[in-house]
Amino acid sequence: MPPIDARILVADDNEDVLQAARLLLKRHFTGVQTLSDPAHLASLARRGVFDVLLLDMNFSPGADSGAEGLKRLSEVLEIEETRTALRDEVLQGTLSPQLLVRIGWAPPQPLPATPRLPVDATIDGPRPEER
Repeated sequence: MPPIDARILVADDNEDVLQAARLLLKRHFTGVQTLSDPAHLASLARRGVFDVLLLDMNFSPGADSGAEGLKRLSEVLEIEETRTALRDEVLQGTLSPQLLVRIGWAPPQPLPATPRLPVDATIDGPRPEER
């Protein structure tokens, strides 16, 4: 089976994990890159370096709260291109909005089928008979 055309970024502070991930993933995907310093994650996201991110949640020795990973993930989610790509995936039905909500991203809200106010009321204010 040919490799899947996708660029994977693995971010982890453990070099052994990075090496193992690289060896495993390079057989299945066209691009695999590793990153040991999470400070560079947002800049790589802005440049569109990866399609998929595998992110370690704890980078400091002894840390186990996941706060570091969530901070870095929120930085990536603030990038407009990332938000647009996620929105498109949700709207196409290929990504679960429930998963994204769990990490702090708000999915697009559908517009109401019919406006709640008459169009002229939303533009000019309430009609004279409604005042």
